[in-house]
Amino acid sequence: PPSTDPEPPVVSEPNFTSVNQTVYATTEVNVRSSYSTSSGSIGSLQEGDSVTRTGRGSNGWSRVTYNGQTAYISSEYLANT
Repeated sequence: PPSTDPEPPVVSEPNFTSVNQTVYATTEVNVRSSYSTSSGSIGSLQEGDSVTRTGRGSNGWSRVTYNGQTAYISSEYLANT
């Protein structure tokens, strides 16, 4: 018989395209432990601060290296200059 347990929601993994570029915060922005605004903030950048972007996500987030660890920032707050 089929299980009566509800199926867990399927969270589709965003596809990250690997890049290696220096990007700059366009405003003060939270640096997060995952690619969601509900994930914990592990720090923040001030306007003009630079980080190394290691991936560009299909979901509008960038994967960055922050203080030696992998972190995520919403791409809309990052610029190449």
